[in-house]
Amino acid sequence: MIAYKEILKVVVLAITVLGLSGNTELAQAQDTETGYTRDFQNQNCSWSDNGENAYYILRPGYQLVLEGEEDGEQILFVHTVLNETRKFHLPDVGWVSTRVIEEKEWIDGKPYENTRGFFVLCKETGDLYDFGDEVDIYNDEGTKIKSHDGTWHAGAPDKNGLAEPGIFMPGTFLLGAKYYQQLHEDMSMERGHNWEMGLTIKTPAGTFKDCIRVRETNWSEPEGAETFKTHAPGIGLIGEDTLELTAYGYDIFDNSTGKMKPSYKSKSEITAIK
Repeated sequence: MIAYKEILKVVVLAITVLGLSGNTELAQAQDTETGYTRDFQNQNCSWSDNGENAYYILRPGYQLVLEGEEDGEQILFVHTVLNETRKFHLPDVGWVSTRVIEEKEWIDGKPYENTRGFFVLCKETGDLYDFGDEVDIYNDEGTKIKSHDGTWHAGAPDKNGLAEPGIFMPGTFLLGAKYYQQLHEDMSMERGHNWEMGLTIKTPAGTFKDCIRVRETNWSEPEGAETFKTHAPGIGLIGEDTLELTAYGYDIFDNSTGKMKPSYKSKSEITAIK
């Protein structure tokens, strides 16, 4: 008899080869060096810059607030879907309108990093594509921008031709699937590996079932560096390494002041009112 572990290996391998959407017509070619999918056949997509898939909400005004401690420092991370779009042009695909996502991070109350990312949904598969980042990294005092490390755009020249969008969040989560999230050979080669599923996760913002976890790595970061992100269905990101979700909803956080809006009520406060 074949051992259970060997059967699991075969299943995971089959899932990876079939691609992220489970559709054989859109089966992805594999990167022969790493086993990560990098050809997504996105010329077959029609695009939407407003919508959602199971684990990502792409609707203007939606916000996620995560907090935690790392190396003795207090970290505040806020994800905001802006009422802005940005168009990109790709050969064989044409013009694509993407939604602008702003992610701000404070350390001990000081601005640390501000990233504007560009995301869009493929209507046919539900896959969420990443078309680039514009990054501002602040000095230790949080008063001046010192670099734009990590900035990249799909369609920009790189050493192998043109940078390409990757899949940030698959429309169908298949355990073991491995895929590129960003494909700029000079700036950023972020990769996702579907690590766990069926998780129940307790956070300050509530307890969430049927969660998934994705392991992320990047060629541009030190060897061995990895990030684990946890996503809840119908919510989105609820955990990233030491960070936990503390609030979520529409227009709940003021990015200009770095504080929750006065009108926001926590889950416990809403329960008490009811």
